[in-house]
Amino acid sequence: MTKIRDIAIVITISIALSGCASMQHNSPALLSQTTVHQISKKKYIPTEPISVALLKKQNIKTPHRIIGTVQVSNYNLVGVKRQLVSIHDLMQQEAASIGGNAVIIIKQTDKETTGDIVRFMS
Repeated sequence: MTKIRDIAIVITISIALSGCASMQHNSPALLSQTTVHQISKKKYIPTEPISVALLKKQNIKTPHRIIGTVQVSNYNLVGVKRQLVSIHDLMQQEAASIGGNAVIIIKQTDKETTGDIVRFMS
């Protein structure tokens, strides 16, 4: 009986923590189910996530260079669909972590959202 109760507690805690994973700004990539690939050899100082713009390809007019890509699962760890604002927050956090100024959303499927991380040229 104790073993069943312990398993139920672990499952309950896991669900509670993974449900919050999409809302925490400093959650590890495993919990938030994000992938970042830095393609630039140059290392940039991280930026603030709030300052990272979300753009569509046709809207970008500023000279820029692509420094990486980001993929975010549209579902959290337990399979619950994330709200669009949560997906965008995760994209901004990951882009900021490698010094991005913006994310150009290039692909959205039912499973994931993908974007190019860009750095504006000054």
